[in-house]
Amino acid sequence: MTIPTFTQVLKPILESLRDGEEHETSKDVADSICKKFNLTEEEINRPKDSGPEPLYLNILRWGVLALKHALLVEQTGRNRIKITKRGIDVLKQNPDIIDEEFLKQFPEYLENRRKKSSNDLFDFNHLKQFCIERFAKTDTPYREIAIKSLIETETFTISRDELVNNIRKIIFPEYFRKYPTANPTEMIMEYLVQGKNLARNILDYDKKNKTFTLLLSHDTTDEEINEIRSICGKSIVKWHINKQMKNENNIYIIVAGSNPLGIWLKQFHKTKTVGGNYTKEAHLDLTGKSKSDIESIGPAAKEDAQELFNLSNIKRGDIIAVTKGMTTGIEDFAIAVGDYRFEDDVNGYRHKADVEFLNIRTNKINGERKGIVRCETKKPIIKQFLLDQNFEFQNYWAIKTGDKTNQEWEDMLLTKEIAFGYYSEPSKVLDIDLSKFYDENGDYKHELQPGKKVSQELKDEIKKKDPTVSPTDISWRAIAFQKFMRVKKNDIVVIWSGSKSLGFKIHGYGKVTSEYKLDSEDPSGFLFHKKTVEWINTVEIELPENLEKIGDSEYVSQKLMNYHELPNSWKEWLFGTKHDNISDMSSSKEELDPQMKAECNYFKKKGYLKILENKKNLIFYGPPGTGKTRVATELVKCWKNSKNKKTEYESVTFHPSYSYEDFIEGYRPKIESDNESTNNNLVSDGKYAKLGEYLKNSGDKEIVVTFDEIEKILGFELPYSAREHRAWWGNEPPKDGGQPQRAIWISAGYKVKKGSVSTVPGDDSKVTFEKNRKNTTSSPYVLEKGIFKILKEKAEQNEDTDYFLIIDEINRGNISKILGELISLLENNYRGPKHKRILAYSKKEFFIPENLYIIGTMNTADKSLVQIDAALRRRFAFVELLPNPSVLDLKQFSKAKKYKNILENLNKKILKGRKEFRDKQVGHSYFLDMETDEDVQFIFKYEIIPLLQDYFYYDYGILREIIGDSIIMKDEDRLNEEIFESKNASKFVETIKKELGA
Repeated sequence: MTIPTFTQVLKPILESLRDGEEHETSKDVADSICKKFNLTEEEINRPKDSGPEPLYLNILRWGVLALKHALLVEQTGRNRIKITKRGIDVLKQNPDIIDEEFLKQFPEYLENRRKKSSNDLFDFNHLKQFCIERFAKTDTPYREIAIKSLIETETFTISRDELVNNIRKIIFPEYFRKYPTANPTEMIMEYLVQGKNLARNILDYDKKNKTFTLLLSHDTTDEEINEIRSICGKSIVKWHINKQMKNENNIYIIVAGSNPLGIWLKQFHKTKTVGGNYTKEAHLDLTGKSKSDIESIGPAAKEDAQELFNLSNIKRGDIIAVTKGMTTGIEDFAIAVGDYRFEDDVNGYRHKADVEFLNIRTNKINGERKGIVRCETKKPIIKQFLLDQNFEFQNYWAIKTGDKTNQEWEDMLLTKEIAFGYYSEPSKVLDIDLSKFYDENGDYKHELQPGKKVSQELKDEIKKKDPTVSPTDISWRAIAFQKFMRVKKNDIVVIWSGSKSLGFKIHGYGKVTSEYKLDSEDPSGFLFHKKTVEWINTVEIELPENLEKIGDSEYVSQKLMNYHELPNSWKEWLFGTKHDNISDMSSSKEELDPQMKAECNYFKKKGYLKILENKKNLIFYGPPGTGKTRVATELVKCWKNSKNKKTEYESVTFHPSYSYEDFIEGYRPKIESDNESTNNNLVSDGKYAKLGEYLKNSGDKEIVVTFDEIEKILGFELPYSAREHRAWWGNEPPKDGGQPQRAIWISAGYKVKKGSVSTVPGDDSKVTFEKNRKNTTSSPYVLEKGIFKILKEKAEQNEDTDYFLIIDEINRGNISKILGELISLLENNYRGPKHKRILAYSKKEFFIPENLYIIGTMNTADKSLVQIDAALRRRFAFVELLPNPSVLDLKQFSKAKKYKNILENLNKKILKGRKEFRDKQVGHSYFLDMETDEDVQFIFKYEIIPLLQDYFYYDYGILREIIGDSIIMKDEDRLNEEIFESKNASKFVETIKKELGA
């Protein structure tokens, strides 16, 4: 039986007084109510949300008060009442129910209510609607603070001065500086009780006694009151964040004392302060002290220095999140209404700050175990939650499947489940229904014994299932179960495997879509505990060898780790550099559409951006149609946005005849031009034209100028490479604003004197120019740059820009021949001028700049990955892209989504019993343009089936196994042409679904 409501207790109260004798309210009448409603010990002791008094006793007192107002009972002494004659008459009438409507027949009751309100009392829903609609429109949260203050008092009555003081604590003095002539009290009163904005039916102001009273119906429950309190608190904090919170204000998470958990939480609320005590060494005022000052106090203070420093830096306007010392859940939020202060309180905590609590609790944001932490990564999450901006919290989990095999991952992928279990031997599996012990948040339903972290009831159940288990193992198993139960719906799980010796790999990630379920029929024999998952991406990625050792413990609890338990290096690789449901893109960055933002966040979490930072070279490989080229180009856009830096890219496709001469440099037949002449000023408007004019007008055969003089002539600084003389010699064809020596040669008829720049002396700051009588050559060939050299020179001359070269089909070219001696320069550690090489044709020095990146794509359907040079493998990071049906869930592919199950089941049929066919799956790109059944029929006939024929060398037996006899005719080894007739498009879709089991 649940605790009765106000209406439900009225008649039983009268019946308990039927004998006409005096009775104690909190004993005789209370015992009668408990017996009447069969209340359990837990229900009897359940406290109100707003105080320690039992909830049922509070409801009982409200009922007695209502009966007194109707003159059905009378007060005979302190806590003593008896029934009146009117009450006995009511019992003789034997009404079905006594509620507020019944009591309104008595004038005394109505008169008492009239004194409290000009109208009948508002019910909860009316009050809630008023709060939501009216408060949302106010510029200042006066009414919110008023109702919040009133609802926290036992009598719902508060003096005007106390209420104004509460408001002033939150509406800081800075606000009133805008209105220097206004009396704050009068201003507040005007908002609360003047004109059409008066909340007459909610706030009653007694001018004589200068008190406010909150008018609530007697059957308003504590849960409803708490909801109104939360609405008020949210409104206050929204106003505070938007209007008052400055950039220098911080958000802190503070633990309300050590064990037992939350020992100071009640004191925090009672005194409207937060704080901490720490070591005796630090029992002194820390105002203005630096962290090093605190560390110098003593060894004990040094250990707690960071937390003490955080506490001493709390200032007015900061937001405080209070937790009980667990990583799950915030017990309340508060606004600091004063700076840190020291108070030598021997019975409490000495380091404290005054706050106004907001009565906002959530299990959606993780707390902390440390005493006090200044939020950095959680600050945007907390802000978003408090501002209620479409807040959808997701926790992040890393699940290890094993060291040597992918079997567990393949099972998860197939069943779309994450599974968890524990066993000593097959006969002692722990098939315990965990929902009997944990609530939806993963907290114990049973009360923990003081100082214990594990439910005794769960311990007993584990011992019952496995009598041989040790006390230590019982605790570890309970902790493992609790972790699994705290994985909630909408959380993200990343699946990984490996070890320090075998290497690490991420298999994929997905979103949890169900609550906990117990599956005692699991064929594995022990993985009974399950939650379903929608796999978002199943592209595997190799992780660096130098990551910290994690997950090697024999305990299952170490194989399921929350984001906050992971080392920082793992966080970056598994989830990106931050735990970010929140976009960290500043307004100065190029604005991305929502879909692009989501894709960039995905690239971060997969570590693609990190790979480019570390390796500078990346290859996407996988079957055809998996979007490799698209991912490459989109990744460049995300890089640009993430780095907030100028970014350019060029594309090239390798093929069997592609060569070093195409890619780097080589001689090509010279093409004569009618207007080609020695004196033609091809770059008269180029950036070196001024120097050319200066040399031409000098009239001398030889001119010596310093680099400083050249810069004065040009009006801009020379590139670093010019200072090293590297850019001042050569015979390349001119480009507008290109290599300076050729530009000067053409435009001024001068050339750089070879003797002064053939070496690169560090102290030589001069360049010598001499007349050149002719700018022609008899050779029918000219030395031309390839795409890589052109891009390299752009990157060298524009260090503030990142350049990307996207190489499609990188494995179709002869890599060793194309790259030649430059393959060694691709390594990240061999970039820059210190690692230069001499080119084969021009004999010029060559290096690869730091701001040049390479992204390749590679089709692996023909097993061409094995042909890649081992040296190239070391210089590139390889990322596999497999078919990803979830792409069809995107808004722009809404028409194709209905064919998603065809793609999923087609690849399942290809892979069934054939792991070697991993590279022969059909990519999701083939399905993106499908809108009608005719599209499906056409693409299968002219794209997908020919692809499968190539994959399996026209082995129609394999083709029939995959797409069925209805599509591939059994006796003739050919397509069933009839089903591909345009009139049979719908029939084809039905048939292919049936054959695939879609």
